[in-house]
Parts: sequence; C-alpha cells; structure tokens
Amino acid sequence: MSLPTRRGKELGPRQLSCEILDRIDRGAARASQELARLGGGLRDDRDLRLATEIVYGTLRHRAEIDFYLEHLSGRRLDRIEPALLSCLRTGLYQILHLDRVPPSAAVDEAVTLATARSGRRGGSFVNAVLRSACRKRPDLRLPLEGNDPIESLALHHSVPAWMISRWWKRLGEQETRSLLLSLSRPAPLSLWVHPGRTDPGRLAMELSAEGVLTEASPFLPGSLRVRSGQPQRTRAFQMGHCYIQDEASQAIPLLMSAARGEVLADLCSAPGGKAFPLACRVGSAGRVFAIDRSLPRLRTLVENRDRLDLPNVLPIAADLEASLPLVGALAGVLVDAPCTGTGVLRRHPEIRWRRTPSDLSSLAQRQSALLEAAASLVAPGGRLVYSVCSLEPEEGEDRVEFFLARHADFHLAHAGESLPPSLAGIVTPSGTLRTWPHLQDVDGFFAAILRKRGV
Repeated sequence: MSLPTRRGKELGPRQLSCEILDRIDRGAARASQELARLGGGLRDDRDLRLATEIVYGTLRHRAEIDFYLEHLSGRRLDRIEPALLSCLRTGLYQILHLDRVPPSAAVDEAVTLATARSGRRGGSFVNAVLRSACRKRPDLRLPLEGNDPIESLALHHSVPAWMISRWWKRLGEQETRSLLLSLSRPAPLSLWVHPGRTDPGRLAMELSAEGVLTEASPFLPGSLRVRSGQPQRTRAFQMGHCYIQDEASQAIPLLMSAARGEVLADLCSAPGGKAFPLACRVGSAGRVFAIDRSLPRLRTLVENRDRLDLPNVLPIAADLEASLPLVGALAGVLVDAPCTGTGVLRRHPEIRWRRTPSDLSSLAQRQSALLEAAASLVAPGGRLVYSVCSLEPEEGEDRVEFFLARHADFHLAHAGESLPPSLAGIVTPSGTLRTWPHLQDVDGFFAAILRKRGV
C-alpha cells in the first residue's frame, strides 16, 4: 500500500499521523485500520512505531492536549481552523509526552504541514503555539481536582464525563479510578495460536527467531502475549500460525463448547477472530457460517481465513436485521453484537470521542434484534452465545434479561461449565462472563450462554 502524498513526496510518520487523525475526526476510520492500511508503506519500522505512538497517544491524551491548546493559543478550540487541529495536537503530544523526540523536530514538521494545509498564516500560528509550549513545558499543569471529581477525572484521563459518571455510580469511586488508570495505558498485544499449525511453545520459538519476544498469557492458557516486536511481519504469522486477538476475545468461542462435525453460525463475524477457533473445534466435517453485512470487512475475513487455511469458514454477506440468509436449525450460533465498545477503549481510543449516551439505547435495539434473529436459527438443545465488548449493563446483562423474558424456550447456562478452571474469576454469580481491563488486563467483555430447551 503506497502512502498518500503531499506535493509529490511520500508522507513521513508525523504527516501520516495527522492524515489518519483527520480521517478519524471525520468519523470515517479507526486508528488500527488506518495504521494497518497505510503504515506498511513506511520504509523503516521505526517510522511505523513513531506514527503508531503519535496516533494512539494523541487520542489517549486528547482532552489534556485540547486544554493546553486553548491555554497556549488564547482561543477556544472551535475558533481554531480545523485543518490545523491535527498538526497542533500531534505536535503538542510529542512535546509533552515523547522525551526521545526533539521538540524542534516536532515543531518543524507540524509547521511544514500546517503551511501546506493553510498557508503561511496557518504555519505561523502553529509555530507560535508549539514554540510557546516548548518554553512553558516545565510549568504546564492540569488543574488540581476540584469540587467536581468526575469533570477533573475526565480531563486528566481523557475519558468523557458521561462514561465516568456511569462507572462511578455502578462501581464506586476507587474502582472507577483504577479502571481509568488502566484505560490510560496501551492494551497488551496477544496472539491466538492456531492449534492445527503449531503449539504455544513452538510458536514462541519461531517468533523469537524473527525478533519477536513473547510470554505465556497470565490470563488464558494457550495464548501468548507479545513483549516486543511486530508479529504480523514474521514468517510464522504469514504462514498462518497465529492471529492477533485479545485474550478476553479468545475466551468467547470457548463458551460455545463446539464439537466435531457441528454446523455453527457466527453473526457479525468479520474480521473472523471468533469464527476461526470455532472452525478448529468443529473440524473438517463441520462448518462455520461467518455472516456480516460489511463487504470490506468480509474481504478481510476471507484473507485471514485463507492465511490460516480454514476452508470450513464460509462467509456470507447479509444484513441480519433485514433478513436471514440461512434456514434450518444449527447446533450453535454466536452473536458478537455491535456495541459502544467501552470495553476496548485502550485498544480503540477514538471510541471515547465518538460515542454519546444516546448510542446505548439505539445499539440496545440492534442487539435485541440480532438476538431475535439468532434465536430462530438455534436447534432444540443448541446454544446461543451472546457477547459484547462493552462495560455497560444495558448492552450486556439487560439484553440477556430482556431476551429471556420473551423466550421461555431458552435458559441461561453457566459459563463456568465451558471455561477452564483458571478462568473461574471472570464468571459472575449469575453465570455470565465479565472481564475488566483493570482487573485482568484484558479487554472488557460481557458474554452469556443461552441454551435452547430440547423437544
């Protein structure tokens, strides 16, 4: 993938970071997708690491950065030309948080891009703000926590106050503070190990030979965490020996208790992370229908499927809220439903600037509709696994309660019966699964097993 260009030259890591943040602000992209799509065009791995650090760091610290921008510029944020915001934000992030980056380099690159975007006047404005930041850096401080701790925490942790307020009421002060601290840190990079191709020990040695150091997951037996290096650039990855996936996400397919020869469906499946382990479980005699309404994401699923050599994953493009592409009764259906994504704020920090409280109700309607569609596909005695990467009960526990109140033919099965004993701590008293970034250092997931009563 070639990089976008400006004035006939390939963009460097700082300019690329601004382009990606612009696309995110327009609501048209995710940081991880854009870095994967465009970052490979950077010739040096160090440039990719710098671009990744700037993009994620700027998103994770955006409230703090915007506070200082208003202070340093003497302007409200909405009075700053939009074309200059990413230049200012990325430049200020480097000045405040990247000690190994010379401030002069951050300023010069930001000014060059601002001038290209907005002319000499725009470049002069960015130069004045960022050079002021360099001079005043030792004295820049966020306000001390005042009478409104939630607003203070929102500023210090760059998490919207409405999210923090909900967690405070539900979890209490101390656990909310602990959760916020965890959300300020990058998420671990973890690997699902393809059981048909290798085992964790052998994969660790293969990756080590290519400069990628791993360790056994402290959370999920059989998974690896990456300590350093880029596994996606290794031969082991290209040969389909592993798939990048958070350990909590890896635990969800275990709830299906899939058996050899079964026919299953994975709804909202792309890019396939939950369909692939299910395909390994059912074997060559079984099938997994991987259904998603996004053609680009399904193309990614097919690329992943072919790399992992799992031909029994059968992609289907369909909008499940409009019509069902399948008829008949399946042994199991997994619904990893669209949600607010509050459980993956570490991994996808742009979510914090996109979601609003109203999304909870609109997404809850979609989640219930998907559960209804899934229920019609489950055979008597079969399993319906529902999951969301959300911390919010409206998208988890409440959806299951709402569903069971309308489906006497289903009952809640205990998740502990399908998980290894080492994961007993993530099973709630009611028998559902719940993970937390600050407790297990994994993504925040909710999941439940809904079993259909036999004839």
